[in-house]
Amino acid sequence: MAKPTGELLTKLRSVMKNKAFVPDILQAYIIPSEDAHQSEYIASSDCRREFISGFSGSAGTAIVTKTKAALWTDGRYFLQAQQQLDNNWTLMKEGLSGTPSQEDWLIQELPSGCLVGADPWLVSFEKWEKMRKVIFRHVKSTQEQSSWNDDPIDSGLGHSVWATDHVHLNV
Repeated sequence: MAKPTGELLTKLRSVMKNKAFVPDILQAYIIPSEDAHQSEYIASSDCRREFISGFSGSAGTAIVTKTKAALWTDGRYFLQAQQQLDNNWTLMKEGLSGTPSQEDWLIQELPSGCLVGADPWLVSFEKWEKMRKVIFRHVKSTQEQSSWNDDPIDSGLGHSVWATDHVHLNV
């Protein structure tokens, strides 16, 4: 049964545009499965992606924009994700033809000059650099030199959404 996520997404989107939490409005926020130690098994208190999406599989990345929420996972979890995601989410089936990569989806969905955020304790440097390179390759090829902000990413934004609610997560 899918967990209702509309209220949580509304909260996150509200924080994404709140100058008390971010220097400029975030157009997208990336929520990975990992914890701060990039552990294989993570504590329930660190299950941020599961908390915001309802998807409890061990592999997946959620991206929330002002109007959309998408979750990428691999073939091991397609059925589980279909059952656990509510209608606020789009399931992106990694490895299937026609499924955009996270980077391609961000390029497609976001306007020029936008800011994308993630918790740097959760998104590895390697993953962030890969995303940045793909996005900037697109920017360079379309001559939109200042289209994507490459500033350091946010570290505490999500905590304001799940700091109080997250303790009640049933895993």
